[in-house]
Formats: sequence, structure tokens, C-alpha cells
Amino acid sequence: MGKFFGTDGVRGVVGADLTADFAFKLGNVVGSYFLSKQKSEIIAIGKDTRISSGMLKAAIAAGICAAGMNVNLLGVVPTPLVSFAILDENLAGGIMITASHNPFEYNGIKVFGSDGMKLEEWQEQEVEELLEKCELKNASSIDIGIIRHDNLTKTKYAESLRSLLNPLQIKPKIAIDCANGSASATANLIFGEFENLEIIHQKPDGININKRCGSTDMQSLIELVKKESCDIGFAFDGDADRCLAVNSSGELIDGDNILMILAKFMMQNKKLAGSKVVATKLSNMGFLKTMADLGIEVTTTDVGEKYVFEEMKRVGANLGGENSGHVICLDHSKAGDGQLTACLLLKAISELGLDFNKLGNEFKRFPQVWKNVKAKNNKAVIEEKALKDEIKNCENELKNEGRVLVRASGTEPVIRIVVEGRNQKQIERLAESLAKTVDRLG
Repeated sequence: MGKFFGTDGVRGVVGADLTADFAFKLGNVVGSYFLSKQKSEIIAIGKDTRISSGMLKAAIAAGICAAGMNVNLLGVVPTPLVSFAILDENLAGGIMITASHNPFEYNGIKVFGSDGMKLEEWQEQEVEELLEKCELKNASSIDIGIIRHDNLTKTKYAESLRSLLNPLQIKPKIAIDCANGSASATANLIFGEFENLEIIHQKPDGININKRCGSTDMQSLIELVKKESCDIGFAFDGDADRCLAVNSSGELIDGDNILMILAKFMMQNKKLAGSKVVATKLSNMGFLKTMADLGIEVTTTDVGEKYVFEEMKRVGANLGGENSGHVICLDHSKAGDGQLTACLLLKAISELGLDFNKLGNEFKRFPQVWKNVKAKNNKAVIEEKALKDEIKNCENELKNEGRVLVRASGTEPVIRIVVEGRNQKQIERLAESLAKTVDRLG
């Protein structure tokens, strides 16, 4: 990770790590960077529903225009819609203002290139070098950029996803949790034709994004699915680039389950490139074993959508994702897209003839314990010898019957701990021991 860019763009607490002044500078640098590529003179900007997103949008747009590039404002949209806009209009690039699954006090800036994909690390490094020099560009009065409002692309994006659902052989009752985020602006456009549709957390107020809702807190969706006897429920995060689901019994369908269902569907239709899928090191060992039994090769990467993308390009895969709900299907989008995932999952369920009540039972899951421990300087803590020794001790105890994953979050000041094994009590004890070590060091 660079000085400003983490595993998923620039991110921080607004007013502390992320200010309007910084946003203007970044917008100006990105504008100058794309202008030098001469692909187009237009950059699209989307935002989520956070109270700070409007301020950052204005600052970024001003910086871009000062550099001599034009801006298309998309309004409140899902992150993947920015990618869609770039490709649909052949734009120079795009920016999405969001902190994804984080609480409202955080915000972030994701930058996309002319290919509709987030900048690669070498491109981020080039942008960071320009930021470090802080040589801002001020175009002449005749060359200053123009700001336009784009309302048409949102409709075109929704139509493209809606087309995947026509025809659908089944007519399920669906529940959707918009996380009071970006999906609030598009869920009705995409899923509104379902006669039996329940939507919750679709009233953003600037500070309720991801608050006890969405893919980070599934409880209210589970309760809704049970209460209204829905066949399936979908939960998106703040910028709708990830999707988790629950079956008709209210049981979780995570990213591993979704990847397996989509892989089977694509295999049946001879559309799974190379019979390969890319996942991350956090994927359950039961998932990996069952995929191998199905004849599907799974390559695992470090955690982060960007690493999944890179590995997919390297091995020639067209399906990949994370068990957190980021799913990438390159046949349909150059970005992870939660609402696209929901549409593809419904199509797969329909054509494979799956039972809604049995979804989520695609493989025998190894028990896992997850812990997030706050650590202000998490990158330094992860390098501490005491923590490395504790990890080694845990691995030695588990032997070949489990694994330990400890990593510094690229989006929050926390250390994420996952312990997986066959014995629930054992992994709970080991996870607690690791958490105490991190807490002491942090």
C-alpha cells in the first residue's frame, strides 16, 4: 500500500485524514494525470449517501476542472455504475466517493481508469508522486473544465441489470437491504418489477449508512425474510459493490456460497473460463475442498478486491471474489457489483433449479472465529515479533487441521484475525489469545 492509497482507494476519517483541501488536490492531480493520457476530456464522479460525500464531490470536481478536464456528475450511485459510465461513454476515467462498508464518519475516494477498472498499483504510485510534488495545475480561463449532470446513465445501468432477469423462470418473493447507501438510488429501478418485493433501509440521512443494516449487519434482513416468508434476501453495503444473501430460513449465503453457485451455473453453460475461480485466503477450507471435487481450480490471493482482479487477469479467470460478498464477473462488469451479483444469483437459482431453503449448504463449512481488534498503527503491530511468535504457536497447535490469518486492515485502524479449524472450542481459545496479544501491542 502507498502513502495515500490503501487496498481500496484513499480512505480515512473526514476532517482528520480526509479533508476538502486534500480532495481538491487529488482531483487536480487526477485531472492532470488523465489529461496527459489523452483518452478523453471527461471524468465521471459518483458518490454514496454519507453527509461528507457532497463536500468531497464539490472539492474533487473543482480540482478536476481547474486542471482543464470536464466532469460528469452521476449523483448518488453504486460504485460499479462509475465503471459502467466510463465504458458506456468512453470517458477518461472516473471517481467514486465512498468508504464502502465503513461507518459514516469515514469516507474514501476510488479512482477508475479509462478501462473501467480501478487504478493498478503502479498507476496509484504515479498519482501519489504527483501529489507529493503538490504542483497544482490551473488551466487558462478558456480551458477550465465544465461540470455537467448526468441522469441518463443511471437508467441505462439499471436496464442492463434488469435485462438479466428477463425471462426468469421463477417468481420469488425477495427482500432487499439497501444499507441506507447507494443501492437506495437504484434498487427499485432494478428489482421493482418483482410483484413480491420488500425493501428496507432505503432512507439515507447522511449518517445512517451501514448503521445496524446492510451486509455488515444482517440481522434486520434475516428478521424480515422470516417475518414476510420471503424466498431470499439480499444485503448490500454502503456503495453496493458487495452482496450477501440469506435463504428462506434466514441462513447466511456468503461470498463463498455465491461463488460456488455461480461457478456451477457458468460451468453448465460452458462460460467458466479455464474452469478457474479466484478467491482470497479468507475463503473457507470447506469451500476450497468442494470446489476441487467439482473440478474447479481455485487460486487464492491476499484480501482485497484489487488483488482478486490482478490474479484474475494473470490466470485468465472471468469469475472471482471474496467471502465478504465482493463478486467479480468480468463477462458483465469490470467492477465488483452487488446488485449484478444478486441478479446473476437469481438467474443461476432459476436455471439450476435450486431450492431456496437449501441455499448456503453448498459445502461443509469448517468452523471459523473472526475478531477485529483496534490498533491505531496496525501496520506496525502486524510486524511485531511477539505477534508473529503467537501466530506461529497457534499454527503449530492446529497443525494441518486448520489455519491462522492475521492481517492489518487496509481501510480501518484494526487488525483482523481469523482462526479456522475442526474444533470450535480450540479455535475460539486461539483467537482470543491472538486478540489479547494484538490489544497489548496496539
